[in-house]
Amino acid sequence: MTDPVRESTIDQRIEDLEYIINGDGLRAIQDAKAKVPSARLYRVPSIYYNMPYSWRKESLKAQSEVQLCKTLFFENVLYNGDEDFMEHPHWCRYYAVITQYTSKLNTQQLRNFIGYHPGNFNRSVKSNFKLRAVEPETAAELTGYQFNAHTVFGMRQPVPIIIDQKVLDIPHSSFFMGGGEVDLKIKVNTREFIEGTGALIFNEHELFSKK
Repeated sequence: MTDPVRESTIDQRIEDLEYIINGDGLRAIQDAKAKVPSARLYRVPSIYYNMPYSWRKESLKAQSEVQLCKTLFFENVLYNGDEDFMEHPHWCRYYAVITQYTSKLNTQQLRNFIGYHPGNFNRSVKSNFKLRAVEPETAAELTGYQFNAHTVFGMRQPVPIIIDQKVLDIPHSSFFMGGGEVDLKIKVNTREFIEGTGALIFNEHELFSKK
């Protein structure tokens, strides 16, 4: 007697693998499936990034443009790797931030969120913290993926993941992000993503005071 659930799972794996061209996409989706079992892989046309958000939404069969997200990487340029800071789990050199294409990221509040995170309330930390966006080459070194293919899944050098609260506010409970190759996208359930990756939630409207 066949197991319909098992057959469905096998069919989905075959469907996902049919999208793969090289090892980058495979690495990304395998890690995504391990952390977010419901993750789905989508292929988009090569003209994807030349088209407006409305067209991109249709190509992915997304419910709204607000579901289209990107991963940005930031560096604390004053990070010195001092062992005194190792006890602070979020005191790192690099951070990955997931945000929407359709909204603007408040980088000043992001700096406050990371620099004054409860684990970082330390005078030396606060005086050695300056955040800036990394160059594309650095993002490629961190992830192992080329520009427009960046994702937090299967990164060569894992870094803390931060997700913008606005992504959680999407009414459809899911979003699309990079899939390891320029024409691959991964759709994930938002809550499953946070649980599976341990992502920190950044809310730009919260006040982060210096303590």
